[in-house]
Amino acid sequence: MFNDVVILIPSYEPDEAIIGLTNDLINSGFNCLVVNDGSNSNYDHIFNSINKEAVVLKYNKNKGKGYALKYGFKNVLNCFPDCKYIITADGDGQHKVSDISLVYNKLKETNDLTFGVREFTNEVPFKSRFGNNFSKFTRSLTTKEYILDDQCGLRGFPIRYLRVLGKIKGNRYEYEMNQIMLFQHKHYKINYLKIETVYINENKGSHFHPFRDMFRIQCIIFHHSIMSLIALITTIVVFELLVHFTNIHHILDFFIGEWCGFTILFALLSARYATFHTWYRLKKEFLFFFIRLVLSLGIFTGCYFLFGKSYSIIYGPIIMFLVEFANVLFSYLIMKGKKD
Repeated sequence: MFNDVVILIPSYEPDEAIIGLTNDLINSGFNCLVVNDGSNSNYDHIFNSINKEAVVLKYNKNKGKGYALKYGFKNVLNCFPDCKYIITADGDGQHKVSDISLVYNKLKETNDLTFGVREFTNEVPFKSRFGNNFSKFTRSLTTKEYILDDQCGLRGFPIRYLRVLGKIKGNRYEYEMNQIMLFQHKHYKINYLKIETVYINENKGSHFHPFRDMFRIQCIIFHHSIMSLIALITTIVVFELLVHFTNIHHILDFFIGEWCGFTILFALLSARYATFHTWYRLKKEFLFFFIRLVLSLGIFTGCYFLFGKSYSIIYGPIIMFLVEFANVLFSYLIMKGKKD
């Protein structure tokens, strides 16, 4: 038995795949903690059939995957006091015991966060492929950290993160996005392991709603990106003030505005997401500031000399928004290229 690890499985109205998964895990030496997320009584026979060596916790009302995970984190040490690592897995057959073992071995080796990532191919159901691709695009731009898959439920945590995991907001699928957003913004060390992509019966057993839950996830990402929006507004306001109330050359106005926006963004990130890796954050943010500056100064300078002073004053903010759009695409391609 691997007494230092617990496999936490949140489950709502599951099919019989969860029985096979828990049996295989226990036969492989793992401890299992299953959280029944308010399934109705028609599913009692499935939970009753789970191997008696597994611990099953339940509450009466369905509250969402995020709540079930936090409920499991809250109770894991009461059920398994010797636990040093927690691995979350889905009970619908998406995660194989062999991949769970890979995550466990990496946890033991590094004692750091270890997340599974899937490779998406044409065999993957459209709603899963589209949702994942869209969220990793928007999340990458917010955290400036690209990963192949940011919605995989197979994740490993050293026990020292237990308190943090219990405080992260979200009760449904957005909870897992909040996890990765927080860990990436704080620059915690995360190991990413490629795992097999498994979808049974077009993933019809999943309770993920492609529109409602996708909206929740995007709201989470937007919430984290508000600091970038504040920085952009600061850039535009400083530029306009300098243009109208100083005699500095407008190209220098533009540069000063960009630098003020960068400073505000870095200050907000440092205040909201304290990290021991401040130098790494500075290098990363400065890289993307430099990309933006080169693009914006190039376009702005060209417009200034082509159309004159009045053009730069009136259309400076518009140029900034256009450059921001170009910077978004360029930055994403750079992040993706570094990982591919």
